Amino acid sequence: MSTSMITDEYVAPGAFADTSFKFVHLPNAVHICEDAFRGSAVEYIKIPRVVEIEENAFRGSRLRVLHCAAVERVEQSAFEDCRFLTRVELPNATHIDDLAFRGCHALETVVLDRAERIGNAAFDECVSLAHLHAPRVTDVGFAAFIRTRISNTFPLCTRFMVDTFAGCSVDTFEHPDVTQLDDGVFVDCTALKHVRLEKARVLGVPTITPGRDIEEIRSGQYYGIFQNCTSLESVEVPNVEIIHHCAFKDCSNLKTIVLPVTLRTLDKHAFAGTHTDVVSPVCVQLEDFHGTLHFASPAHYQAAKKLKHSEWVLDVLITFDTAINFKAPRPVFRQTKVRKRRDTRRDTRRDTRAKDAIMIVREQYELLWDEVKPYAQLFRHTPRMAQLMLGDVYQKMKHYTRL
Repeated sequence: MSTSMITDEYVAPGAFADTSFKFVHLPNAVHICEDAFRGSAVEYIKIPRVVEIEENAFRGSRLRVLHCAAVERVEQSAFEDCRFLTRVELPNATHIDDLAFRGCHALETVVLDRAERIGNAAFDECVSLAHLHAPRVTDVGFAAFIRTRISNTFPLCTRFMVDTFAGCSVDTFEHPDVTQLDDGVFVDCTALKHVRLEKARVLGVPTITPGRDIEEIRSGQYYGIFQNCTSLESVEVPNVEIIHHCAFKDCSNLKTIVLPVTLRTLDKHAFAGTHTDVVSPVCVQLEDFHGTLHFASPAHYQAAKKLKHSEWVLDVLITFDTAINFKAPRPVFRQTKVRKRRDTRRDTRRDTRAKDAIMIVREQYELLWDEVKPYAQLFRHTPRMAQLMLGDVYQKMKHYTRL
């Protein structure tokens, strides 16, 4: 038998488990109990009035498409390991519980118009999932989207827990309101290139869950928030205060990161295995670090960068300073007095014209220097910092600005 039609409002636990029905129509059912279709051969099902699907209801079945307009809640593991499921539409569902669609390898599209919560590991290992419509989600559980292809940022969320997007293929992540991102949120996201987290305060705090206590984390079950993001090029966290263990470990493509003055705590292993230029207002001895640590504010760093690029302006100004202040020895004349006075006047006119030309050129270059001068002013009271950050340029700047 390949077709079945049931009229009961409740589909009892295990009612169709391991059966060979391929199409099922349940016109009056409002509740599908646990294990109802577990391991069955059902491929298509019509359940227009069902509002709740209990745990393991379709687990391991051969269901291909799911469209349930009335469903409000999908419970734990309801569709776990449905390896033939390709599309899910649940426009009125508000809660997707833990493991609900875990291991649905063929799942490509999910529509959740009203969903507010997506549970722990709800779409874990859905490796084909690329399109997720869930505009109202405010709470995403840990490991919810491991190794998926989604690019959603969930703008209403203010926290992401451990491994939320681990191994995803997202390349850019910008979020206006998230304040806390726990450990491993983006671990192994090898396609991730650009990150901007406008209001993030904490990066990489360990998520404590019922099956994961602090002792397990200390023993090694911990990954940095961006660990192994080998394509990561830029990170902007203008308000971050705390950066935890291994946050940027092995981010081999991260050349420079400028940390804001709001930073209070930087873990000594935050940049382990990287060759990054780190600009930090917090002085810390970084371990297993192969880059350069600039102990400076973002303003000083940007000033040093600007001044280094303007070295040629300094060179020109110093050259003309030397020319203007240089006084050649007076020439010795042996002609008659009249001839001497005439030659002296000619020499004076020539010298005046040369100085006028030099002054004009200097004025032009001072206009260029005026653009650089405000940056030099930042180092007026911190000459040691200027010397460390500017290197050889510091001597030229000192010569011209009297620092």
